[in-house]
Amino acid sequence: MSDPVVMALHAALKASDDVQLRVALGTRKALCEFEHALELDASDVSALDGAVRASTAPGDTARSHAYQLARAVHVGAGVAELAAISGNHRWPRARDRKCRGLA
Repeated sequence: MSDPVVMALHAALKASDDVQLRVALGTRKALCEFEHALELDASDVSALDGAVRASTAPGDTARSHAYQLARAVHVGAGVAELAAISGNHRWPRARDRKCRGLA
């Protein structure tokens, strides 16, 4: 595996075996596997569920929210559910979307 984070964790473990390093390594490897699965099928709900769990563990909230939103869209969540996942995220106003070419 050529993931630089995994390589760094392996190097750290060679210097000192540590429970937290092993937990971080396991979480990172799990997330990598779920992301590989999503490369094969981006709408697979079980892969999205796993990616949400694996990205939540290390505190990667941005990635976790992205996977939660993707999962919600693929299972047909309504606007209220999507808003609940998004939390305090404010969607661009129509004027801002036009300025950015999003409208």
